Amino acid sequence: MFKPLVLRWRHIRHCWAEARTHRTVGIVIAAITAYEAWREIAERVSVPRWANPELWPQLPLSWALVIVLALALCVIIEGSYRINGVRDKLHMRTLKFGRDLFAFLRECGPKPSLEPTYNSMEEHIEAAFEINGPYVEKIHYGYMKKFKERGCDLFLDWQEAHVVHNIESWEIDPPQVARAKTVKKIAEECLLISVRMDIERESKGT
Repeated sequence: MFKPLVLRWRHIRHCWAEARTHRTVGIVIAAITAYEAWREIAERVSVPRWANPELWPQLPLSWALVIVLALALCVIIEGSYRINGVRDKLHMRTLKFGRDLFAFLRECGPKPSLEPTYNSMEEHIEAAFEINGPYVEKIHYGYMKKFKERGCDLFLDWQEAHVVHNIESWEIDPPQVARAKTVKKIAEECLLISVRMDIERESKGT
């Protein structure tokens, strides 16, 4: 029964936190509050003629409350607009990053295979290094040059937007070698994240 109310309250708090007009709205609300407080005080004490609220523009208390509520609503609407705009851009960046990683993996081609025709394990290991070396270097240096910075920025934006994902920071920013298996995992997870964001957006209000 109370869960929808709790979710709505959390959404309102999130919108309020994301808004950028707090200061302006706060100044206006403070000015209205000070004006109403001065009117109440001036009715009980003696004040100079120029400070008499009766000579100032009149603002009924009911209208003051309406203005305050309207300003607060504007802040919430602005915050909601920013949240949706940020998430839409984050969705597109996530989807594009995943697609670009898959295109990169296709460009690099499949991992070379080894034929089991070697006389010893030493020959097998040596051949593996010789055959797989160029492929591993292509994946590693290609990812580090083209995708690492984008991935790190995207990862931080996921964290800030509280996006659920299954990628570790060391996978986005590998301390040693960027492996094809890890790059493929990141690409797959990006597509899954974008799908979940689509579902979240379409299911709002249901």
